Amino acid sequence: MSWIILLLVLIIASVRTMNSKKPMSVSVIIPAYNEEKTVANVVGVVKSLNYVDEIIVVNDGSVDGTEQKALEAGATVLSHVKNQGKGAAIKTGFKNSKGEIVLFLDADLHKLMPKQVDKMIKPILNGESDVVKTKFKREAGRVTELTAKPLLNFFSQKSSLNNLSVVNLQPKDLS
Repeated sequence: MSWIILLLVLIIASVRTMNSKKPMSVSVIIPAYNEEKTVANVVGVVKSLNYVDEIIVVNDGSVDGTEQKALEAGATVLSHVKNQGKGAAIKTGFKNSKGEIVLFLDADLHKLMPKQVDKMIKPILNGESDVVKTKFKREAGRVTELTAKPLLNFFSQKSSLNNLSVVNLQPKDLS
């Protein structure tokens, strides 16, 4: 009789586990170098989203008030003593993040709106995509060539990505 009760409890527990999908945790990494004028706004926009669990600003050796502005805005700040470049800042942030989903945002996005961030994260939260890549008006520059493309290649080769789909958000989608 005790085996039947134990079996029943296990079945109920597994049904509850299958039915209760825990939302994925979200970390936002913001590499910043001398961005005291804009970093607080970017942090504020991200902080307004209830599904974001962690905001990390990586102060990449800034000599202005970037670190202080980010702290005042409510971000966790990790600092490089000297400027090591955006790739190193991204790597530092990623290594120290805890989220199952990680969003990288530039600290100099002057007119960032919550709905823009939603369009980047919601496809992943909703199970529609594994990776989201954004595309903005400016032409591909050094950062795109040296950071974004290698990151996309890295993620596309990971065996944990069963269904890789890249969503290109055009500027009209972000306004």
